[in-house]
Amino acid sequence: MSTGFSDSDIATLERIGHDSIVNIVALCIDAIFYTLYFILVIIAGHMLLKRGPFKAALFTLTLMVLMLLMDTAICIIDVSNAIHEITLTITSNSDISLADRYTLTDNFPWAVEDALYAWMSNLGDVIIISRVYAFYQGEKERWFMLLPISLLFGSLITSVLISFCTAQWSENASIGHLIDTDFCENVQLSSYCTTVATTAAATAMMSYKLWQYSREIAHDLRSVTSGRTRLQRIMMIFIQSGVLYLLFFIEAIITDSSSAIIQAEVATTAKAFACTIWTYMTSHIVGIYPAVVVILAHSQRSCFETVS
Repeated sequence: MSTGFSDSDIATLERIGHDSIVNIVALCIDAIFYTLYFILVIIAGHMLLKRGPFKAALFTLTLMVLMLLMDTAICIIDVSNAIHEITLTITSNSDISLADRYTLTDNFPWAVEDALYAWMSNLGDVIIISRVYAFYQGEKERWFMLLPISLLFGSLITSVLISFCTAQWSENASIGHLIDTDFCENVQLSSYCTTVATTAAATAMMSYKLWQYSREIAHDLRSVTSGRTRLQRIMMIFIQSGVLYLLFFIEAIITDSSSAIIQAEVATTAKAFACTIWTYMTSHIVGIYPAVVVILAHSQRSCFETVS
């Protein structure tokens, strides 16, 4: 029985239907993680303003709110993309073929999300470095902070370059994704690498501080106080969360640097579906990381109070 659709139209409708199912599921999970992230920011903000020095608390809270706003923008783009795929194809009155209308979805602003994601990572690094700085306030120790700050500066440069690629993409959206050029792809990978390096440096510096305090306690067991115990727990929070965050970005580096892995991720419908869900979650994870660190650290009492 004839349906009035060509084979190309039928294949395109199948892709649109599959995309719609994936988008609905992904957006539902997206909403859950965004709500969790929003709640964590509120809790962290309350703890910061209640227990920490006002200026330092306001600085950290401002960065967290900026990250939340960027994540909100990413969520809005995701919702907009899902809606526009339907309006550009099924509900469109355009004279061009359905297959050609479907190709218009290639020009969705994915590059904008890449830029926002990079800046979110940078702001998260600033929060973590400021937490590490609380343990390196001695005159000689402050020189150690040059390492993570230098790496952070490198991350900021890559974010600026990604933003440049995004601006070029927006100007040339009709001819495709400029973000997919070799230069921009390498910048994206470099952004992951600098974030890993910054997190590794901060985690290593916190590990050194934990080792240093442990030695002091071992030499004089009588000096062990509840404050020291809290301090060790706070440092362990930084170290353990830092390792998890490292693994998160190392996975991104491995994935983006291997075409074989990229192809394997979309080899089956189930794998492609899982990768899409994971992609929707990543920006929330980047934002949740510093919020959780702040909450866990301040639940043991403020780092600044303990160090002082």
